[in-house]
Amino acid sequence: MPISDEERGKLGAKTAERKQKLKERREKKEARRQWKRKERALEKKSQLAKHPPKHIRQLRAACEELCLRVACGELYSAVERDREERDEIKGASVEESEESEDGDEEEEEEGEGEDMEEGEEGEGEDMEEGEEGDDEDEDMGEDKDGEDEAEREKVRELVEMFEREMEMEEEKTDA
Repeated sequence: MPISDEERGKLGAKTAERKQKLKERREKKEARRQWKRKERALEKKSQLAKHPPKHIRQLRAACEELCLRVACGELYSAVERDREERDEIKGASVEESEESEDGDEEEEEEGEGEDMEEGEEGEGEDMEEGEEGDDEDEDMGEDKDGEDEAEREKVRELVEMFEREMEMEEEKTDA
């Protein structure tokens, strides 16, 4: 029995309709899958934020510890510098009082004109000694600064490693 053109048209329309319904179902399923993937990724991110993996927790702890060490080291070196400055000031005031006492005794023994010359020479010598002492203090400060710089570099490296780890975790959760 031959099929008429009308029947073929009806069958073609039904087939096209079925195909369209199947296509819509597939699209809905895919949309649901994508939505669930996004939900799981967000949930995983929130879980990671609450309870990060062990290696990330270790990195964070190491960073915090190094930051505290650097901060404590800076405070300690600042306190040490203050103490050294106070000691230098106290030492300078003691030396000045001793020199003034010595200068008074010399004035009584010698003439006033000679004392003026000696006083000028004494000041020049003190300045030179003070300058040498400053150089030594600066050298010691440079060594401390070098250690501080090394610790800061370690902190920077750990922070960079931590950031890379976090980026990798985000990429994994996004994928």
